[in-house]
Amino acid sequence: MRNRFALLALFVVCLAMVGCASKKKETQQQLDPSVAQYERFRQNYDAALKPDLDDELIFDNGTLPKGNAGTTGVVLQRAHKALGTPYVFGGTRPGGFDCSGLVQWAYKGAGIKLPRTAREQSQTGYRIKDRSKMRAGDIVAFRRSRGGYHTGIYLGDGKFIHAPRRNTRVRIESMETGYFARNFIGARRVDTSKSNTALAEATREQDKKYEARKATVKKSTKVASRRSKSARASRSKARSRSYTVRSGDTLSEVAEKNNTTVKSLLAANKLKNAHDLRIGQKLVIPGKAVASRSSKSSKSKVASASKSSKSKATKARASKSKKTTVAKRKTEARKSTAQARSGKHIEVRPAKRSADEARASKG
Repeated sequence: MRNRFALLALFVVCLAMVGCASKKKETQQQLDPSVAQYERFRQNYDAALKPDLDDELIFDNGTLPKGNAGTTGVVLQRAHKALGTPYVFGGTRPGGFDCSGLVQWAYKGAGIKLPRTAREQSQTGYRIKDRSKMRAGDIVAFRRSRGGYHTGIYLGDGKFIHAPRRNTRVRIESMETGYFARNFIGARRVDTSKSNTALAEATREQDKKYEARKATVKKSTKVASRRSKSARASRSKARSRSYTVRSGDTLSEVAEKNNTTVKSLLAANKLKNAHDLRIGQKLVIPGKAVASRSSKSSKSKVASASKSSKSKATKARASKSKKTTVAKRKTEARKSTAQARSGKHIEVRPAKRSADEARASKG
């Protein structure tokens, strides 16, 4: 009887311990919601994978495709070539990549066509459950903190290359610590033995055209910058003059003679004050600041004065011509009245009668 009671008590204690452990797990997940979210994301990721690719026997028996070392080398070479490329959302060209665009571009140059999105890339190929069996060229998949997938290319020694996010560039990072260690969900291996040489050649031709176009644009910008620099230098030489300081010259007198200011002379010749002049010293006279302005103002004044004088002259001519015509008309009228002399026959026409006068004459 005592043995039975002891066994029963031991069984009850074991049940209580199991229940406490499960409660502790639940409380931990409730306290840290990110852990629970990550577990749910991992379960959904595992459930979406094809069962025939998840079998560990595929890898353990050595039947997992080993691939072509040359093809994998091309993938890694292209990935390293993209280092420093800016992140561009939806980018799939050397001008800018997003995470899945970089992976697709690197494999495409080796003749292997991959899906476009990070979710599809994280489910393509063969799954590697043991992280110690990962090798360079494998696709590594991570969970994003705000949901979604993130992919990169494994380089070995716990490092991978990827296009992180906006306002960043393609770079190499460690996946053993920090954010990537917490959010790592799996690695995939693509069968590189079946590479399409036509696709690889077409992709390389596109890259060559892009590089040639980029080189021409860079060359044209360099030529344009050189031309602008030479033009600025020639303009500055043409504008600037020199003046040799004589005995008794002061900086204010030199500025007045050359239609400039003391301040501009100090700045152009890097003088600390106006008393640093030496006899025989050559001063650079900037011809842009005051001289051009003063000449422009004087020219504008002369032009405005000439315009006003022209307008006055035209007005005077118009008024004079008007006066002459009026005077002529008056003299002609006087002459016509003076011609009516005595004894001359003048035809007098009857004045028109009004309507009232016409009625009165009829009545």
